[in-house]
Amino acid sequence: MSRQLKKLPMSRLFYTIFFLTVFMNPGYSQQPFQIFKESSDQKSYSKAIKLEKAGKLDEAEAIYISLLNQNSKNIQVYHQLKSLYKKQNNYSKLEKTIADHIIVFPRDMQGIVELGEIYFLQDSIKKAHDYWEEILLKNSQSRSLYKGLIQVYIKYNMEEKLFETVKAGRDIFNDPAFLSHDLGRYFSRKLNYGKSADEYITFAIHNPKQIQTASNRLLKMSDREESLTHIESQLNNRMSENEPVVRTLFSKILFKIGKYEEAYFQHKELGIASKGDFKRWEIFADNLRKEKQLTLAIQAYGNMLSAVSILKESLTTSQYNTFAGKALYGLALTYEQQIIPTQATPYLAQYFPNNSFFENTLISTSKNKNDETGNSNVLNETFALYDSILTTLPRSSFSSQAHFRIGEIKFRVLHDFDGALESYFVSLQTVRHGKQYQETISRIADVLMVKGNYEDALLFLKDQLRFIRSDEDEKICLMKQCQIQFLTGEVDSALKYLDNLIGFLDIGDDIFNDVLEVKGFIDENYTRTTESGKTAFLTYMKGEQLLRQNKQSEAQLLFSSVRQSYQETPVYDEAIFREGEISVLMGDYENAVLTLTLLAQTSSGDRAAVMIGEIYEYHLNDKEEAINWYLTVLDDYHGSLLTEPVRYKIRELAEKKEIN
Repeated sequence: MSRQLKKLPMSRLFYTIFFLTVFMNPGYSQQPFQIFKESSDQKSYSKAIKLEKAGKLDEAEAIYISLLNQNSKNIQVYHQLKSLYKKQNNYSKLEKTIADHIIVFPRDMQGIVELGEIYFLQDSIKKAHDYWEEILLKNSQSRSLYKGLIQVYIKYNMEEKLFETVKAGRDIFNDPAFLSHDLGRYFSRKLNYGKSADEYITFAIHNPKQIQTASNRLLKMSDREESLTHIESQLNNRMSENEPVVRTLFSKILFKIGKYEEAYFQHKELGIASKGDFKRWEIFADNLRKEKQLTLAIQAYGNMLSAVSILKESLTTSQYNTFAGKALYGLALTYEQQIIPTQATPYLAQYFPNNSFFENTLISTSKNKNDETGNSNVLNETFALYDSILTTLPRSSFSSQAHFRIGEIKFRVLHDFDGALESYFVSLQTVRHGKQYQETISRIADVLMVKGNYEDALLFLKDQLRFIRSDEDEKICLMKQCQIQFLTGEVDSALKYLDNLIGFLDIGDDIFNDVLEVKGFIDENYTRTTESGKTAFLTYMKGEQLLRQNKQSEAQLLFSSVRQSYQETPVYDEAIFREGEISVLMGDYENAVLTLTLLAQTSSGDRAAVMIGEIYEYHLNDKEEAINWYLTVLDDYHGSLLTEPVRYKIRELAEKKEIN
């Protein structure tokens, strides 16, 4: 259930922010400060603020001064008065105000540095430098003073003073990395990438617990291509000073710029000798898999498994199970990714793209014998890995995940529906809530639908609703119920389910737009049409049902019958589009083009033209003809939502043509 946060009263919120931004200053840390003693002072202060906003600066100033005279420790009034003088460039009054403040707060290093800045702004350059040197001699052990001074030197581009002060601080505190982070940012802004990288590396070497801070800075700087040579050079030069830190930084840079093998080499040189090393390898291997560097990912997970065996004696049983389980599971996912690749081709013309109601759950098997042999080997290796998880780590949290992944392969790749159900149900026994539970019940319903067991699917979902533990769990069950009613042609029931579901969902829910799309689809093609239109829609839905069961030829015949017999019905366009889409899936590109051209004069003409263009681009390798069809969208369908992405496609193809 959603909960509303209690609103913090504005007065309390103001003082909280004020405290964090002002009183965390080290200069106040050991000194008592005050805000307002009396409510009348607060009222006077509020009045002064209003006067200042109204442009009555003299009246506001008088109140601020009066309040400070009454209570010289009122920091809020001090900062407001100082701000007023700064806006007016009234340096003489600003100088006196800050000087008086320092008498009350002699340890406020920010104020002390700021007083010298006022001298500087009044063109008393020598006085400012003499003053800063004097306070540095008196407060040589104050790190905050050094930090405040270099900020001023950076602000006014006093490089000589900046470097002198940094060197002095490093000598005083015997800290080679003192102010290195600030200096790194300074050099980066000056586009001096070599020195900037050098300072960030220094910071990381001497502050290994903050290596992520240095890494983030280097990675951000590497966005500028001209910086890479300097960064890599500095990393190589500093390697011997702290190999673990520098190699870690180097690996992140190499990974970002796509030098995956070199990044792998850095990790391999670092080895795996501790729990921290194992975590580093886990993140690296997972990232390789996400970037589809599958061969390197397999090697990385293999290294993790070898290390687990070596470290076994120093690990608790729980740690061993966790580390081994993560390595095995990651390795299995990597092999599985070779079997179930993500769609690489960015199709624009899709049927309800990304709508979960029309998800294509099954993957067509390869017709190439060599591919089949290769896939078979990978399948065997994948199943062997999942078997290792289930045998070696029977009580680990990865067991239910392994059963689910096995179910995915059986269902989506092998089309072994009974075997898939067995795996999914085993997974369901060990997980009763959360994302994996939702994915599992969704998949069980999918398998039952593919098998044509719609009644069993509804009974299963009804049974799950009895034990629902969260709103998210309930949403998945309700969505699947809607989907079943929709696919089976129980349109009136489907609409009732959809209306209930819409009332249950928030606008930000993942499936909210999916549900609205389907409801609009039914309203347009069934609710607001004739009896003939309703018959055409039900025939069309039988085709969708068959298509979900991977019965492409049978489904195409039904879509074709709608095209031939129900030309005047609203669903006519969708039937033709589906018919053409199936021809593409079956490799019959000539028939697909002939079918899709029938949509030229309809509201789906833009989608059809784009799909024909994509047939020529991706399947027939005829870029010229593809461009011609994309141009048709620009010429004939001015209001199409596909205009801009098609325009981009044309430019992309034209550029490739020029290069070739």
